[in-house]
Amino acid sequence: MVAVGNLVSVWTGVPGEDEQLFSVDFLHFFGLTWEKVLVGSEKTYTYHRFWDACFAVDSFERVQGTTIADLPVTPGGCTTQTRCNIIVG
Repeated sequence: MVAVGNLVSVWTGVPGEDEQLFSVDFLHFFGLTWEKVLVGSEKTYTYHRFWDACFAVDSFERVQGTTIADLPVTPGGCTTQTRCNIIVG
């Protein structure tokens, strides 16, 4: 599946061990509690604590019938596509 949207912010300072610290820092960074906006927030904290980053996207839409291989290569000399696995939910 391919989806597109506008990247609003990326938080890479995700604390690993402390759920309380994660909740407070998440609120300060994104302006909302993680329970209100995080996909999968009903799962226990141990499910999320090994993530490397959290990101905010708005206007998120699926692009039907498109695969990652269909996306154009970035102009400027790049001859290969960079693909990242982003697990949502």
